[in-house]
Formats: sequence, structure tokens, C-alpha cells
Amino acid sequence: MFSASTMAVTIGRLGRSVTLRQTTEGAYDPATDSFTGSTSADEAVSAVIQRKRLEFRGGAVVEIEGLHALVAAKDMVATPKVGDLIIDGSEEYTVQKVQPRKPGGTLIAYTLDLKQ
Repeated sequence: MFSASTMAVTIGRLGRSVTLRQTTEGAYDPATDSFTGSTSADEAVSAVIQRKRLEFRGGAVVEIEGLHALVAAKDMVATPKVGDLIIDGSEEYTVQKVQPRKPGGTLIAYTLDLKQ
């Protein structure tokens, strides 16, 4: 079984450093129908971005099409959430789904479904 440290090293070797950007909306201004005072926080994370991923369902291996990122959880400050951005060089992806990976109850990684 992988530990959080082993998973972080593996993802670091197979993937690369990307940016997780989380934006917090400011106060809503009904006069302008917009939010003001929004803030963003960036965090460098190790990730493997892939077009397909494998998942076990009903005792069988199923190939899931789409864009996915496997992100090491070790040393992460923020918890990824739907609507966050993954920035990989000049490419930006929006997080559509977050699946924590917790074998044995220990968080080691997140699988993120992304949209370009």
C-alpha cells in the first residue's frame, strides 16, 4: 500500500509541478450585479495529467475517458474543490470533480476531473 510520501515521490517523478488556483468570491454588489474584492491563492502541487484513467467498478477495470489529474496530497495547504483551476504552463483546466484517495483511511492523493 502506498503511503502519502511514496505517492508524492511517485507523482513527482511521473508528473510535474502545476499550480492549483483557488478563488474566493468577494462581496456581491447588486448595483453592478458583480462580486468585488475577490482574491486568489496559488499553490504549487505535483500532478500527473492524463487523458484516461482506470477505475475499478463491480470487480472490473473500467477506462474513464476525459481529462484527469492525479495530485499528491502530501504537503498540500489547500483542499482542491470544484471550480478551482489547475494551471499547467499556458494551459488552464477547471476542476469538475474531486475524488480523495484514502487507502486505509490515509489521504494520499486526489483525482481531479478537469475541463479545458
